[in-house]
Amino acid sequence: MERIIKLIKILRNKKTLISRVALKKARDYLVVSRVALKEARDYFVNEKKDEARRLILNGLDNNWDLRILWTELIAMIEDKTDYELIRNTWIKAPLSISNDLLIGNAVARAAAITGHIDESRVLLRHLIILANEISSFSSQFSSSKENQTINNFTRDRDFSNKAAEALKDLYKESVDMPKPFLISGTLLGLIREGKFIGWDKDIDVGIFCNREKSYEILKEFRKSKFFVVRKVDISSDRIRLHHINGTMIDVFPHYKDKNDSKVWHDGSATRWWNSPFSIKETEFIGEKVWIPSNPELYLDENYGNWRIPVEIFDARLDAPNVEVTDQEYLTTLHYFSLLSAIKKSQTEKINRYSRLLLDIEKDDWFLQFQR
Repeated sequence: MERIIKLIKILRNKKTLISRVALKKARDYLVVSRVALKEARDYFVNEKKDEARRLILNGLDNNWDLRILWTELIAMIEDKTDYELIRNTWIKAPLSISNDLLIGNAVARAAAITGHIDESRVLLRHLIILANEISSFSSQFSSSKENQTINNFTRDRDFSNKAAEALKDLYKESVDMPKPFLISGTLLGLIREGKFIGWDKDIDVGIFCNREKSYEILKEFRKSKFFVVRKVDISSDRIRLHHINGTMIDVFPHYKDKNDSKVWHDGSATRWWNSPFSIKETEFIGEKVWIPSNPELYLDENYGNWRIPVEIFDARLDAPNVEVTDQEYLTTLHYFSLLSAIKKSQTEKINRYSRLLLDIEKDDWFLQFQR
């Protein structure tokens, strides 16, 4: 018996040593990858794009699980031909990577924004099935409603604090650029509630800018010490910024039509119009910000009856002023919405998008996700 106990202790010590070695190795990889990431971003800003991508690929060769390197590689997409590199890297990666929801989502988005719609949807179906299995398993251990309320309160407070910091830095970085002004859900939160609306977890701003100038603004943001540019798509002028504290800001260039009768801003597969407007200064969450001079009219055109809260609102489907610019891409975005809803166990959204895709695709495959 004493020998057995001694052997168990030895084995436990060995496992602990192995775990420590593995942890140190993982930390070393992370440090090396962060250095490579910074160097790669510097290369990319200075138009040395091949060198930037090579550094990212070398980092992935050492550790395929580093999600930040995958998202960075995809953020470097400039045109449709860049997808071949993403595809080849994905194929080369270990099979286990295909079951990583975050990496898979990033690769599917890379396929979608470069026009490889069929490949994107095939991958999304795989991810939707996987997310559904994980969600079904996790639901057996879900927290109580009371704990969820406490968690939501803490998350909302943390987001508001971080968002205030991100807004302050956005205005610092925009001194020599068009003045950003609050729009969409962020403006709605300010006007209706005096704070961010409960389910809004990013910041939406607009800028007055013609299409030609938007790329120059994107390049300026790539030099920022506060923000990292993330690729949304290559067919619109929208700029997605990730603040160093984790807050995400979507910047929508606003431009007039030929007759100066409407102001438009583009999304992915859709665009929205508003009556021409100017902007004014106000205060929001302790920061000086800019908003449309007639915010109520702006919200009327974007939401209709915005004074009554509607939690399940999709600007691509429900906005009174929306115009579809690419129906195939929009359908693919519904796949992403279904995947997101399943990961978050949002029953009403799961039912909405699975039913919508069933009607569009005429495919009973979507019936299995109805709740």
